[in-house]
Amino acid sequence: MKVNKLLLGLATLCATTGFAQKTEKTVDVAPAPLWEYDAVGRLNFSQLALQNWAAGGENSMSLVGFIDGKANYKKGKANWDNSLRLGYGLLKQGDKEIFKSDDLIELNSKYGYKTNKNWFYSAFLELKTQFDYGFQNPSERDTVVSNFFAPAFMKTGLGMDYKPNDNFSVNISPVTMKNTFVLSDQVDETRYGLDAGSSVRTELGFNLTANYKTELMKNVKYETTLALFSNYLENPQNIDVNWSNLITMTVNKYINVNFQLDMIYDDDILVQETADGRKVPGLQLKEVLGIGLTYNFLGKEVKK
Repeated sequence: MKVNKLLLGLATLCATTGFAQKTEKTVDVAPAPLWEYDAVGRLNFSQLALQNWAAGGENSMSLVGFIDGKANYKKGKANWDNSLRLGYGLLKQGDKEIFKSDDLIELNSKYGYKTNKNWFYSAFLELKTQFDYGFQNPSERDTVVSNFFAPAFMKTGLGMDYKPNDNFSVNISPVTMKNTFVLSDQVDETRYGLDAGSSVRTELGFNLTANYKTELMKNVKYETTLALFSNYLENPQNIDVNWSNLITMTVNKYINVNFQLDMIYDDDILVQETADGRKVPGLQLKEVLGIGLTYNFLGKEVKK
């Protein structure tokens, strides 16, 4: 009898242990995604038609497209953030030829390794250029002032990244290499700070980039990026400024209103002409207001 009771007790213990192990397996937590990515496409169209309009004016049509994509990696203490912005626009006025109204290629990549709660060792790459020809006077197509990789601005740097949350970050890079390329014989390289006959200019300096995004109110989002660069070797007191702002107002899943304002000041880029004919640097402004179609692509990829 005692032997039977002992065997029954052992059987019960084994069954209970097996059930517990099986239950534990069923509640395993799924692994967090290593890659998170999303992309937003926007297409804005506007048209103006006039006939016998007393106040005057010209017929016009405009089409502008944007793609904003992100792919971010996170595993343990490592973060790798990547973004790609593409934009291109066409404008037709009256009987004039079609010319571009917007043109942008911008690639950003930043790798960080966490040192404590909010700080990361970091390395970054930033590249900006355009797709197509740009002219001093688009309607006359007289002087080519830009083309693919003419100019192109590339910055690479090492430093520290402060990132207290997903909405705000400041990258401080005391060792930054800035290269300006003009790879077209049709573009005057001296306009972008290069020596005559050169195709690249290299600068060594300090770079600070701050990113911030927030929801101003329901369905209204604001994103801004401010980048500052100082050349250690030449006029370090002249700070290059690149400030980008984007406000997006969502009407519904497919329609939104967006306002973009970009401001650039680079002491090496000659964009203004004085009364005596000298070329001098100046503040560059670009403002885009669009109402159009938007499509969001969202996804996550898990890799073990």
